Amino acid sequence: KVLLLLCVLILCFMGNVHGGGRKRRRKTIEEISESSISTIVEANAYVAVLFHDASRISAKALHDLELIHEDSEKLGIIWYRIQLESNAVTGFSTSDINDYPCHVVLYRKTEAIMFGGKPDRQTLVFQWLITEMYCHMDQPLSLQMIQFEVLIRSFRNFVMI
Repeated sequence: KVLLLLCVLILCFMGNVHGGGRKRRRKTIEEISESSISTIVEANAYVAVLFHDASRISAKALHDLELIHEDSEKLGIIWYRIQLESNAVTGFSTSDINDYPCHVVLYRKTEAIMFGGKPDRQTLVFQWLITEMYCHMDQPLSLQMIQFEVLIRSFRNFVMI
């Protein structure tokens, strides 16, 4: 009975999510100074930071990442941005950093992990954040319905056991 109920809930949810065609809305990502990031990271489990310059590529990446900001918050990921004068990201060597003018870093319980792709690909960044967040947990995943909705909407193939 429980399995049947779970299947019905998933099918209803998929119908509502995919049938509704909800578009993402932009939510501004707050800019902070580089000196305040360590305090924020220590106080929160998951913090995503866009390190950027003043280029058009960075502006596009910021715009695209603002579209996933709201969904990220539902999963417990807090977003900030830091404008840099150079392409140097604190905590990473120059060999870790590509030539792209902006970079996304996820701080998972103070561990810094840099996104390897281009940050202006919002769907890829969001899927990477979810993977980094949920695939490294030591305990069973506990989701609220709003989080479940975000996960289903974000992946084409989603299996829940």
